[in-house]
Amino acid sequence: MRLVIPAAGFGTRMNMAPNQSKELLLGVDGFPLIFSAISAGQRAEIPVTVVTRAEKLDLIDYIAGNAEIVITKESESWLDSVAYATSFYKNDQCVVVLPDTVCDNLDRFLYILKSMRIMGPCAGTLEVTDFQNWGMIRQDGTIVDKPTIDPGTREAWGVLVGTHEYFKLLRQGGAPAVWFKYPLENFRDVTRSIVNYQEYCKEGEQKNKVDIDIEDIVE
Repeated sequence: MRLVIPAAGFGTRMNMAPNQSKELLLGVDGFPLIFSAISAGQRAEIPVTVVTRAEKLDLIDYIAGNAEIVITKESESWLDSVAYATSFYKNDQCVVVLPDTVCDNLDRFLYILKSMRIMGPCAGTLEVTDFQNWGMIRQDGTIVDKPTIDPGTREAWGVLVGTHEYFKLLRQGGAPAVWFKYPLENFRDVTRSIVNYQEYCKEGEQKNKVDIDIEDIVE
């Protein structure tokens, strides 16, 4: 099993420069957003891989030594990054955690995945109303990413688990249904409300330079 964090996005929605990393914005706990996912993998003793772009030097410097780094040249979506990164681990069940999301029971979900050794696709789920902004789980268990037409449910995924073959099929639009679903508690997409990264940083609530090292926190 491997925890994969896609962090190669261009931050277009937030009006970011190509070398800037929303993953290093500080969360409410005072740590960089990506810290939550990396530390969860470390506590669960699951290898962690972060897939990103070479321009994100601050992010690469921050995670060096704490996660394996896969560099991708282009990334139109999280799914591009995941399909590329998981191609290096074709025999592994990969747990995809988005870098700017947090929830209260990720550790418990990882423990269940390890102990049950579920080999089919799984999802950590949450209920949403704005289905067009999420990866939605249809009633038959298949997933549609940010649908424009009402999918008939309000169940979205916050954590997605599968093999490289699963994510490749998902990218092509023909992935099988998830086998197992687990409700995530207090799931938050921390950067969803940020429209302009530059203005957000100028407000003094966040800073793009991170001075907290992962190894100083995670035993």
